[in-house]
Amino acid sequence: MKQIVLGLCLVGLVAQISLSSPLYAPAPPANSAFVRLVSTLPQTTTLNWGGVVLSLKPNQVSPYRIFKQGKHQLQTAQISQSIVLEAGFFYTAMLSARGWWFNQDHSNASLIQARIAVYNTSSQSIQVKTADGQQVLWDRVQPQSYVMQPVNPVKVRLAVGLGQKNLILPESQLEPNKAYSIFVFGNQKTNQAIWLENSTEVRP
Repeated sequence: MKQIVLGLCLVGLVAQISLSSPLYAPAPPANSAFVRLVSTLPQTTTLNWGGVVLSLKPNQVSPYRIFKQGKHQLQTAQISQSIVLEAGFFYTAMLSARGWWFNQDHSNASLIQARIAVYNTSSQSIQVKTADGQQVLWDRVQPQSYVMQPVNPVKVRLAVGLGQKNLILPESQLEPNKAYSIFVFGNQKTNQAIWLENSTEVRP
């Protein structure tokens, strides 16, 4: 396996995200921000976002969706929170029993590297490594934390280590200028790890 070379994370105005939209779909307005939604609750939850009603299934990660910059209200039956979005930025909003975890996602200025982000929503620290255990990307990612690194575009299979247990992720060919995410959910008995390529839902 080729060695993955890690770099420093950079925060930019626009993240390089692949768009899961039809060819020639309209471009997002200039004042757009991009938000994806995740719920770690054990049941499907209904969310009201400025009059738009959305359903969040347990441990399901939505594509980034387009919202106008400015102040917004996230409202469920039990939890309400105000957030402020800045144009050109990407965010991940995660709902748990403790409330909303709202994260501004980092971007990567390099067009020749991929990037991998890890969101640890579980109850314990985790390790992210290659599936063969030969290289550790992150040794201790604490609960309720987020990390990101640019990496070389190679074929790789990663694993999430939780004590003596390893959650093996699907093998993936990383592509230049694309972004990937690992979400870790649950506790010691119910841990689950999801690997995905980031995408943006462009709606007319």
